[in-house]
Amino acid sequence: MKRNLAALFLLTNLAGCGALSDTQASAQSSQRTTEMVMVPNFAANSIAVKQVHLEDGTTSALGDPIPSAGTHPVIVKAHPHVKVFYVVNRDSNVITQFSLEESGKASLLSSIACPDQTQLFLVHPSGGWAYAAGSSRLRTYSISSTGVLNVQGADSELAAEPGWGADFSHGGKMLHVPELGQIQSFPLIGGALGPDVTTPLASSTDRAVDLDLKPGSACLEVAVQGNDSICAYTLGSDGFPNGVTVQHLKFRPATADFAQNGQYYLGENGSPAVHVYQVSAGGLLSEMSGSPLALAGSGGAFFTALDPSENFVMSTDANANNRLDVRLRVGDGKLAGSQSDRQSLNIPGQFDFMLFLQP
Repeated sequence: MKRNLAALFLLTNLAGCGALSDTQASAQSSQRTTEMVMVPNFAANSIAVKQVHLEDGTTSALGDPIPSAGTHPVIVKAHPHVKVFYVVNRDSNVITQFSLEESGKASLLSSIACPDQTQLFLVHPSGGWAYAAGSSRLRTYSISSTGVLNVQGADSELAAEPGWGADFSHGGKMLHVPELGQIQSFPLIGGALGPDVTTPLASSTDRAVDLDLKPGSACLEVAVQGNDSICAYTLGSDGFPNGVTVQHLKFRPATADFAQNGQYYLGENGSPAVHVYQVSAGGLLSEMSGSPLALAGSGGAFFTALDPSENFVMSTDANANNRLDVRLRVGDGKLAGSQSDRQSLNIPGQFDFMLFLQP
């Protein structure tokens, strides 16, 4: 999960290193912060908009779910600078775009086509471009000042089916896409994709499902299913991978997220468990004591992300258990407590956050 860094730094300064209380918040800042999480309901063709209560991580629905204006919404992504979010409707091949108000009211802005079976969508940290991948196509969009998408140029061919989470490196100048059997890395020139380099995985049947850049580094962590592992790639000065270390896992990994201090939170594919790792300069993982934190019940933690305050780690499973699981992240980065929200959820997919800051 790639978060709005400006808002994240504000919340980090506000909250410090551990879970934040109301007293601490009011003492350090008079600014009121409202945090939203938008969750796609795959089976109901709707989006649940919820408020995240920063004192304890509980979430509450802000009204009824809104129609996604498409079929089988599976991904929500927020714009980093304007109050707009995007919904990938996988089986109608459209991305719908909504404005959002602090009350939780969402208004449909527009709709635009995306590649067949899109399951990867991300917005450039500048807010100027977005990228959608499905089947073997990668499409580039420019983004207007109001957050509306427009197709930019022709689609690019992917080497194979994409995973769920890509990332940028080198200050947004490189895009790295996880795929079946490989990673593709594209230089970006004015948002447009330049000539790519393909980096094979150990086996053509291995599936790279998620890819994250360690903050402040030139190291990519890639979650691989099949040969269940984390592949840590170092990046050369040109931005392309030039070395890899493979760490095998005793479970099937799903998606993951980095905290700004470099701690890595990795969800399990078939269990509602999240693992916590310290990460070396070269990308080697060292699991922290007390990890993983596993919740009771069925399902998994397929979509896993820290909220912008970095006080909570949330997950969904695109599963009929219909849970948004919330885990408390304490001062040393460990996970120490959890709860599940099932309100207004119907096979929830990949979620995202939005902040409203008021004086």
